[in-house]
Amino acid sequence: MSQLETPVWEATEGQRYLDHFQCLEPHRFAVIKVGGELIGSDEQLTILATELASLGALGLFPVVVHGGGTQIDEGLKTAGIKSSKINGVRVTSPEAAELIPGILAGVTERFTRAVNHHGLIAQGITEGIFSAVLTNSRDFGSADKVVARTEKVREVINQRNIPIISCAGMLAVTEGQEIVPVNINGDLASVSMARSLVPEKFISLTTLGAVMNEHGEPLSSLSPDTAAQMIAAGTINAGMIPKVVEAIKLLSSGVHDIVITSPKALLKELFTDKGDGTLIQ
Repeated sequence: MSQLETPVWEATEGQRYLDHFQCLEPHRFAVIKVGGELIGSDEQLTILATELASLGALGLFPVVVHGGGTQIDEGLKTAGIKSSKINGVRVTSPEAAELIPGILAGVTERFTRAVNHHGLIAQGITEGIFSAVLTNSRDFGSADKVVARTEKVREVINQRNIPIISCAGMLAVTEGQEIVPVNINGDLASVSMARSLVPEKFISLTTLGAVMNEHGEPLSSLSPDTAAQMIAAGTINAGMIPKVVEAIKLLSSGVHDIVITSPKALLKELFTDKGDGTLIQ
């Protein structure tokens, strides 16, 4: 779908959703989480940038939080630093934690540039948003109690720009403790942002565009109980685990429209009754 083109069958319901979204406080519209694999793909990035630019043209400015797992893997390998993951979450050494913010800043720049190709409508934010404590002092990826500061985010939206935010974070301030980088998983960071803003929509964008069942078929909806069973069975695995687990946690935070979908289906999810992807409920 090209920018601002709307299929005839979507026009009436699409206008209804647009009217509703435009009545919200601007920062309450949507939080969108974007995986690094999408930003690393020229094709997916082009689709995503076009969809986001379309939202900006409609006067809607979602808060976009991105990860960068693929890029971090490559960056750490180049630096000769070993890295591993447990249930889709990276185990991070102090050496890796020092490099990761710079790697993610590069991802932010690429993403922001792609959206701004359609008009100066996005602003990248690489630091000062997320802080966390560690549950394991030796693992700088064991972030817990993540806090999202929203002042800068709201400022960018009030300037009628889309904030594109790196999930890089810093150790929470405690007396006598040095402030050092912490590797916050992108799913955890985006959910902490949604807890702070309580948006109308929380959307996690992935290449597959849905949670798949044991037959490789997309699920239209997913409950916490079913998700737990699928994780135990290994049907939901690797990087999909934190996406689903963190999304479910939002259900108790006042955010009730939670969807896992794909970049190409973003406008369909936002502006049609049927939507697209997997609804967490």
